[in-house]
Amino acid sequence: MSANAQKRFIVANASILDRQTKLAILGLVHMEIVSQESEHGGLCIMESKTSKEVSINLDQVQRESEDVLSHIYNIVVARREQLNRPALVSLRSSP
Repeated sequence: MSANAQKRFIVANASILDRQTKLAILGLVHMEIVSQESEHGGLCIMESKTSKEVSINLDQVQRESEDVLSHIYNIVVARREQLNRPALVSLRSSP
């Protein structure tokens, strides 16, 4: 899948991500790009001062590391698959 298709998929499925998954993605970007002191790595994570929300610039992530973009895509695919699995309910008969 092309990098642009991966970015579209990530954005289209952003609403299904729980807090834990979002933090995992944020940590990945921080560890693999921002902390590596790349020239423009700091542009990957944007923080809103008014709402205190954090966003990830996927275009910048792609410029810095297509491997990280692919990893984010795989995390979102895994989350989507997890949500699509049927819930297992244990039905026990009472004695």
